[in-house]
Amino acid sequence: MSSKNRKEKVHVSFSRFNEKLFFSSGTDKLGVMSGSGSLHGRLARTVSKISRSLSYTSTRSYGAFMLSFGFLTVVLHLLKYTVFSQSPVDLISIVIGVVFSGASIPLLLSDNPMCVALQDNFVTDYLLFEFFAIKRMHRINNNKTIPPVAALFLGLIPAGITFVLSTEYVALILLGIVLVAIAFVSPEFPMLLSLVTLPYLNLVPYCEVLLTVCSLISFVSFAIKVFVGKRVYNFEIYDVIIILFVATVFISGIFGKETFSSNTLVFMALVLSYFPASNLIANRRLADLALNALIVSSVPVSIYSIVEFFMNYKNGDFVGIKAFFDSTTSLVALLSVSAILTI
Repeated sequence: MSSKNRKEKVHVSFSRFNEKLFFSSGTDKLGVMSGSGSLHGRLARTVSKISRSLSYTSTRSYGAFMLSFGFLTVVLHLLKYTVFSQSPVDLISIVIGVVFSGASIPLLLSDNPMCVALQDNFVTDYLLFEFFAIKRMHRINNNKTIPPVAALFLGLIPAGITFVLSTEYVALILLGIVLVAIAFVSPEFPMLLSLVTLPYLNLVPYCEVLLTVCSLISFVSFAIKVFVGKRVYNFEIYDVIIILFVATVFISGIFGKETFSSNTLVFMALVLSYFPASNLIANRRLADLALNALIVSSVPVSIYSIVEFFMNYKNGDFVGIKAFFDSTTSLVALLSVSAILTI
């Protein structure tokens, strides 16, 4: 056999080996295989029905909810200060109540569905539907929604909880519910949101928990979308490596000499974000959005770093700057990646 034929045979064998090694198996037909009476079909209809009901609920209903929550919060904490003379004024609760009450006024002036109102506003339309890639909704509504009167009474529930639980936590829980609802409609949203907020998480208490929850929500939302046939999941050799790596960490944590630490669980939860990220950023538009999110998040960090540089420059000696990070190395890593993506 000539050397040319041997080279061609080796090349063909190597190409076939690469094709088998770097395989890709998609789930693009999963939604087609679901029957109308199956669990798959019922789950898809239930999720779609709930999301559409919340999306098409009028801005007046949301305004009524915020007004009752904010106003009753202010009243309860003023009564608490009046009745219990030893109780100090909870200024933060008063401020939160006033903010919610004030923000409800523009919502009460309109009766458009919330999804339509957000699309008609230039700022929210670009921020939510362009920057965060949330799917736009049709303007025609045939779904059952929450009436303003019911929303008014629903707002009394979290306001009453603030009497026994911190108002800040209640407000954060309400904000979290909204973010989770949006995340289950669009799994791209928590992924892009995590990129935007990543440099500033150190400023928030329990930042590891927030980042972990965001990663888990993105993974669960993407898994549900794949299950109901709304997204495509491509299983590749890299997924096998990630799964084996996570399994190794999990098994070593259980049977190892050291105890299973919370950092290990956080690490495993963060690794799960690889699956939605590798499958969602599969086209030019979503890839550009991910790059833009990282670049935009680094702009305030860059400005703050420049200011910190001049403030820490003393007697000709350079003092390391960290901005919002724990170390200068982390800051340099972010700014280096952002600079490359910007170029």
